[in-house]
Amino acid sequence: MGRRPVHEAVLKVPLRGHQHFWNAMRERRTFTIAEIDGAGNARTDTVRDYVKRLARAGILRPAGSGAMGAVIYRIANDPGPEAPSVRRDGSIAPRPGVGNEQMWRSMKMLGTFSYRDLALAASTDEVKVKPATAQAFVKHLARASYLAVVVPAVAGKNIAVYRLIRNTGPLAPMIQRTDWVWDPNLQQVMGQETKG
Repeated sequence: MGRRPVHEAVLKVPLRGHQHFWNAMRERRTFTIAEIDGAGNARTDTVRDYVKRLARAGILRPAGSGAMGAVIYRIANDPGPEAPSVRRDGSIAPRPGVGNEQMWRSMKMLGTFSYRDLALAASTDEVKVKPATAQAFVKHLARASYLAVVVPAVAGKNIAVYRLIRNTGPLAPMIQRTDWVWDPNLQQVMGQETKG
């Protein structure tokens, strides 16, 4: 029996995760942890942890108490529909995948680039893209036929230079744990499964 296609695993994770919790919070505006927990199928401690992070960040504030002393929270500072990414200490973290989004945009602007050029162009004051991260992203996109090699790498002399040849839309391709590339613009897996 084969594996489930990656697009099913990516798209059909129901009723859990920070985005689901955040959607439920925004829909209610005031709520208890139990109400958010009851709106999905995540573990209560996972919901509680996210609520505490949001409270430390000042996004949520206590607004009283409900049945059996449960704290009622309200959204005090709504940053929008995308679930806030908050560290345990309450500091705001960059959204997961923002570095890939910045690299995807930079590829379109650069024309030709090495992974080092890409890391430099995609870095901002808020989010630094490490050269190793850019190298891995370029490797996966080249395997999935998004990139063409303009100048091949020569050991000890130069690193490869690439050009984007498949611009599928505004959303950055996502590298899956299986090493597949999921294209959210096309809603499909691109290229072949690779090992390592």
